Amino acid sequence: MSAPRLQPLHAALAPALLALGACGCAEEPKSLLDEIKLMPSREELVEVPLGSFLIPVPVLLEDGAERFSSENLIELDFDLVAIVDPVHRARVERYKNRYEGRLRNEVIKVCRNTARDDVLESEWSTLKAHLLDATQPLLGGLGVRRLATPRIVKEPL
Repeated sequence: MSAPRLQPLHAALAPALLALGACGCAEEPKSLLDEIKLMPSREELVEVPLGSFLIPVPVLLEDGAERFSSENLIELDFDLVAIVDPVHRARVERYKNRYEGRLRNEVIKVCRNTARDDVLESEWSTLKAHLLDATQPLLGGLGVRRLATPRIVKEPL
């Protein structure tokens, strides 16, 4: 007697299980190499210009110097670009326009508070990482993958 009651249950469960199996429940990557394969390639990312910056930065050029003086100023002249996923481009541009003043202040603050070695580094890897940490929340979060500086000029003042 219970067999006729189970038949409608089987008829309802079969499509549900089929839909669940087809919904794309892929297994998670097992290694770092698998995660890298899932990341978008460089061609799939877009650039959002964040502006040009001209920032005087006090640095101690000599280890024995105790105070900052006008000889210890370096001028950083650079363009800053956010590398973002295409699906997040509109949101990042909207946040950039909304928080432009705060964004500029954060960039200036990070540049002025960074260590001397980070400022003098040729590719600015550490400085860009600090800039990303400071600006990413103002640009909408994790849609920003990294920051690029297509133009960097460092000159003593």
